[in-house]
Amino acid sequence: MAKARKVKSIKDLKARVSAPKNTAKGVELAVRQSIRVRPRTLPYRVSSWGRGYDSWQDSLYDLSEISRAADTESLLSVSFRHHRELLLKEGFTLKSKDPEALKVVRRRLGEIEAVSNRSFASIIRDIATDLIKFHTAFLYLRRDINRSSGAKIRMFTKLLEPIAALEPVDPTSVQAKQNKSGRITQWKQSIAEQGEEVTFEPDEIIAITMDRKTGFIFGTPFCLPVLDDILTLRRLEELVDVIATKFAFPLVHYKVGTEKSPAQEYTDEKGNFYSEVDLVRDTLGDLPTEGSIVTPERHEIIVLGAEGNVMNLQPYLEYFQQRVMSGLRLSGVEVGQGGTANRGTAVTITKNMADAVTDYQVVLADAISFYLFRSILLEEGFDVTEDNMVYLKFYAVDQEELRAKENQAMALYQGHSITQDEMRERMDMEAMTDKDMERTYLKMVEIPLIEAKGEIEKAKAEAQAKFTANRNQPANQYGKKATKTKVTKNDAIRESWDWGRQQVQDGMEPDEAARLAMDRISGVMSGIWENELKGDSEEHLNSLVINTFFRKVVKNEAVKIEKKVRTMCSNLDIPAVNVFDALKEVVSRTIDRITDRARTFDWRETDE
Repeated sequence: MAKARKVKSIKDLKARVSAPKNTAKGVELAVRQSIRVRPRTLPYRVSSWGRGYDSWQDSLYDLSEISRAADTESLLSVSFRHHRELLLKEGFTLKSKDPEALKVVRRRLGEIEAVSNRSFASIIRDIATDLIKFHTAFLYLRRDINRSSGAKIRMFTKLLEPIAALEPVDPTSVQAKQNKSGRITQWKQSIAEQGEEVTFEPDEIIAITMDRKTGFIFGTPFCLPVLDDILTLRRLEELVDVIATKFAFPLVHYKVGTEKSPAQEYTDEKGNFYSEVDLVRDTLGDLPTEGSIVTPERHEIIVLGAEGNVMNLQPYLEYFQQRVMSGLRLSGVEVGQGGTANRGTAVTITKNMADAVTDYQVVLADAISFYLFRSILLEEGFDVTEDNMVYLKFYAVDQEELRAKENQAMALYQGHSITQDEMRERMDMEAMTDKDMERTYLKMVEIPLIEAKGEIEKAKAEAQAKFTANRNQPANQYGKKATKTKVTKNDAIRESWDWGRQQVQDGMEPDEAARLAMDRISGVMSGIWENELKGDSEEHLNSLVINTFFRKVVKNEAVKIEKKVRTMCSNLDIPAVNVFDALKEVVSRTIDRITDRARTFDWRETDE
């Protein structure tokens, strides 16, 4: 067999993909061996400053400012913390249709935790925090064949060593270098204060972004529009602080004398002149803080304050505070404020935050699943498909909404609108296998309980039959026979119930099929008894009496059987034909009871 030609150009890739005998694995291998497809759109280079396309690009926004604000601004810090708490509150798990693939990824994550010297959960927590703060998070994939059990893989003609460790990278210190077509050719982390920098290859960094503008590298932080409002709010608070400081200690105006009696002048022992104003000033200077002073009618003391001449800044404070809290998805209840905040408002805002956090979970889980877990599976030799792909799955933030969706799915299933697999898909669960079905509550509890109750009823019926036989006189009661007539179960009786089961498979309603099956059983038993009794007795028997007896008795029992069929079909998560199988013994015991009653009945024709 000729060896496939190596893909060296887009033309070769197209030929390999469109080959008539090509398979999905062959297409994947061809893509991995091919060169990257170059985009035709123009990328943005926001920080080139005329240095050409092959230069280091910074974020369009000052991420360091956001980082500093999160350390000093209480509302911003509370918002980031609440987002992260909601995102991680219910935890996360790994899911896959292939148990072996799931086992392999869990094993490799254990190795990565050992080499990284930290848990995978703490890594997720750090990159989730960066994603919420900056809408940009970076994860460094340390590749080392000597510290990993994985194998080397070839991606886009490049041989890559297996992933050995994971390290989150601070987005405020990251820069990227692009080529002319806009593809990232290199990453760099630099800390100017320390005079240190390190570069990374594109396949060593996972970049996770939110609200990233097309053509840009970094995401747009959600708190960006709020920063100016926060600065305005803080300036207003500074003005309030100045006003409060200025008027906290009021100015005292002491008036001495009047127009008719002005301030007096005095002469001391040395002949020096001093006025009454000087005397009052010296007295006030020596006055204790909590002291008092007594003055004549010519003296007047006035305490000067704001007296309504200062602008009321409260409306402005409330307006800008509301703008900030709305932009950060916060309510007054969450930050411990009262006033007009109520539970209804808090629930609405919390719902908005929960929806935003769900978006974060989707982006984060998609990036980790595609870039990390997919690489691990390829390193372990898996031919990655939808059936063996491993996904990171965060549990739902809004548990009330989740329960409502689950209840709706169960209601649709019980209403015969969807199948069991569709119901489980709506509940974000995998379809149940035959092995799973055997371990359900129905199989392990309810059906054994029904069977146990049936055995108890059967034992009671047999005991009652023996007791009745001992009390009755068996001598020639039914004619020439020395004992009662014993009617054996005919195959036609069992076939009648199986006939009802077949009708259910053909689409008939279960309770209707049960009623018709019991009608057939009634007719079969009536015919059997009429033949048996006519053969046993010389007296003329009334066929109408026999038929009426069985119709009446079987009808009463049929109502009970129909009720059981309807209840089990509505409450148990099993097909209706399985219900017929489970009740087959119940029907058999019911026929035994009818037979016992028939043995004690007088079948001779009576004159009305």
